[in-house]
Amino acid sequence: MAVTVLVALLLGALVEHGAEDGIRAALEEYPIVRARVESEEEVDHDGRGSTTRYQLRIVHVYSGDAGLHDTRFEVEESWGFRGRRYAPALRQGEEMIWRVRDRSGTIVQIQDTQLKIDWPVRRQHVVLRGGFGGREPAEVSSDPQFDRVEQLAEAVERVWQAKTEEDRIDLLQEYVQSDIWQVSRSAVILLGEGQPDALRDLVDRIDVRELPVRSQLAIDEAMMQLHGEQWRDSDQRRRLITTWEILGMDEANIMPILARFAEMGRLNELEASVRFRFLQQVVTGEMRILIKGEPYSREARMRALGLLVS
Repeated sequence: MAVTVLVALLLGALVEHGAEDGIRAALEEYPIVRARVESEEEVDHDGRGSTTRYQLRIVHVYSGDAGLHDTRFEVEESWGFRGRRYAPALRQGEEMIWRVRDRSGTIVQIQDTQLKIDWPVRRQHVVLRGGFGGREPAEVSSDPQFDRVEQLAEAVERVWQAKTEEDRIDLLQEYVQSDIWQVSRSAVILLGEGQPDALRDLVDRIDVRELPVRSQLAIDEAMMQLHGEQWRDSDQRRRLITTWEILGMDEANIMPILARFAEMGRLNELEASVRFRFLQQVVTGEMRILIKGEPYSREARMRALGLLVS
């Protein structure tokens, strides 16, 4: 009996600790930082061409171990199906926002499957113009995403520095309702991972349909993972999906919606008739872009058609 009681107390302590630190734990593994390009060098690969290796220094830590400040790390330019990994080429003195991981004392860039942002985020990016794989000439343009991700990083910093878990919950619940989808969606994800009960409470208190579309999708995904059939069959979810059907969305949002519909189909998270009706309207042009009143792009319609026949 004494052993049973001791085990129960230990498990209770672990659960309590997890509840207290849930949000920080969700942020801790992959810090968000600002890093500056310090130098570059050409690296020869034994006659098989050369690449550029960049040395970067972390100049600000938004979340994670403060000791990362002033830490140096390397990234190497590479070529892939879509061209250069960093386009335009990194410049000495350029500062970017990264999400990284400290792997046994070595800082490495990560592929972010949590917040689903393509790091690093830079002030400039290449605008591709046509051509399979983006191989046509392109132009360098200011990236409008930078300011929004910078606001996300600053929001994450405030959450990270908050004194208590209650303060972190309050901040994230506020950020969920941001008009900036990068901030709002990330807050949804962090709440769902760190404090799922707080996400459930917020979903019950607000009209999810008023949030940015990508945040609505993140809430639907999180609630399905947390509550399964209870959420799937709820009137609340039915109203959410009906909103997507009736109103349609702008061109920028239809592809994330189609990606979510693909996932819902794979996981049996939506009635087949509802899924079919939505995709059919996109393909036939009955569902039109909210502002312009025009059918969606050929890319979106082909994507929907692919989901219909899969």
